[in-house]
Amino acid sequence: MNFRSTSSHRRRDIEITVIPLIDLFMTVLVFFILTTTFNRETVFFVDLPETKDAQGMGKDVKQIQLSIAADGELGMNNQKVTLEGIRAYLDDLGKTGKKDIPILIRADQAVNHGKVVDVIDVIQAAGFSNMGILTRNKN
Repeated sequence: MNFRSTSSHRRRDIEITVIPLIDLFMTVLVFFILTTTFNRETVFFVDLPETKDAQGMGKDVKQIQLSIAADGELGMNNQKVTLEGIRAYLDDLGKTGKKDIPILIRADQAVNHGKVVDVIDVIQAAGFSNMGILTRNKN
């Protein structure tokens, strides 16, 4: 004897609600995207000196970035190099006739002034004149 009616005996379908879980993951994703800083990592940290009138750079497609760390270590376009390596690279580049490429010097404010002058001498000896020194804005 079965007193239960067949219509009330339906099994409830168990379902997993996925939408709140997706909402949670999207919220966490947006949080991480907004709180993450995207900095261009270099070979080593360079603490740029400050200037009152720091000018922005243009959107040059091709440029050479020379970095000088506080301990005098040199880097070129995010690769460690020596002064002779910079000289050889610039000489080879000068032979192709690309002496108008901007060269940006990122020197730590604690670096020996003579090291910066050595790098500038190598740049000028290779025949490049379009160079600048990167700084931070004081504000």
